[in-house]
Amino acid sequence: MNEAEVELALRPLGFRTAVLGKMPVVVQVRTFSKARIIVGAHGAGLANLMFAPSHATVVEITNTKIQHMGDFRSISQHMGQRHIEVVSGWYPDTQPPEVLNEVQRHDYLVDVDDVMDAVHGAVDDRRRPSPSSCHQGRPPLNSVNSRT
Repeated sequence: MNEAEVELALRPLGFRTAVLGKMPVVVQVRTFSKARIIVGAHGAGLANLMFAPSHATVVEITNTKIQHMGDFRSISQHMGQRHIEVVSGWYPDTQPPEVLNEVQRHDYLVDVDDVMDAVHGAVDDRRRPSPSSCHQGRPPLNSVNSRT
């Protein structure tokens, strides 16, 4: 995923990047427990949502191949958190042939403007009682936010 672009866009809003795979579990728990808005790609690191406060908003970046997986949507709903999905259908042409038929190993790109729209909506609507929503990404042009 084009993580560096997303991180760069989020930084002026005060977001910090957490590389969860390099953090002790206790630090991951502390980081999520203090978060108000969590932006992250669909992946194991978002299991830490169970430690985030009920007033947190989650912006999950996913793609059309795994959008049906509701793991983190379900955790967010059970925790009382607002959940927003940014769904990408933008796949680079450089996929290795061995992953073409595998659902979870595809690389994908996300439209940074779509992520920023979702984040700005989360900032503006933090008090709105909407437990879940879906933001469908724009059609692709020609070719913590958290990371695991």
